Amino acid sequence: MVERSQAAFQSKPDGTVLSANSNFLAVLGYRLEKIAGRRHSMFAAPDLAAGAERRAFRKDLAAGRVFTDQFPQATKDGATIWIQATYAPVQNADGTNADGTVERVVMVAADEPM
Repeated sequence: MVERSQAAFQSKPDGTVLSANSNFLAVLGYRLEKIAGRRHSMFAAPDLAAGAERRAFRKDLAAGRVFTDQFPQATKDGATIWIQATYAPVQNADGTNADGTVERVVMVAADEPM
């Protein structure tokens, strides 16, 4: 049901995009083949994409911390939108990762501006 009603994507802990649903793609103006394999920072405002706060955010996600907040996202045409989102690290996704290492991060968001 989440796939139909909310924007969602999955990435590696370092931010490399693995997948995104049609809602996420429509809101930001992309097609999956244009973002898969690229870094999630492409959706951040340029002044935030390479900043220390962004690096700390990714490090905390890789350590298993969950974030729920309002986040600015840059659309393909350069506009900034705000989404209410939860970024949730996923550990042991396939049942073989006994050490608790984060394997991917799932983001689920309301796709309306805040």
